[in-house]
Amino acid sequence: MNLELFQPSLKPDVNYETKSYNLTSYLYACMIGGFLPALVLGMQNAVWLRVNPLLRTVILVVGIILYFVLPLGLLRFFLGTWIGLAYYYFMKRRYKVHEGIHGTIQPMFQTAIGCSFVGRMLEVGYIVKGVPLLYGS
Repeated sequence: MNLELFQPSLKPDVNYETKSYNLTSYLYACMIGGFLPALVLGMQNAVWLRVNPLLRTVILVVGIILYFVLPLGLLRFFLGTWIGLAYYYFMKRRYKVHEGIHGTIQPMFQTAIGCSFVGRMLEVGYIVKGVPLLYGS
């Protein structure tokens, strides 16, 4: 007889609580804020939902590569929305489990506004000053 079956599965002194942003609000923040809020808020949410670090790294690296590969214009402007949609698709199942176990939903309004402002300013700075620095004047 296996005595391990009679041991408790939850360990003492381990925090099993998860927290998350509302995924719909996250998607709105990505649409309005762009690239930086999509990555910053998405990575924070992935840590809170205890996503595999390899998957978090893959999403982060693909987003950064796409940012520098895509030409300036509408493609890059909507990159935050695309990253938000991909993240929404990948995290939907974990979020449903999080809701099912009555995890906490964190407010994201102030963080999203701050990330959106900083992200848009970095994008404008990159467009104005970064292009001549990269390609010459």
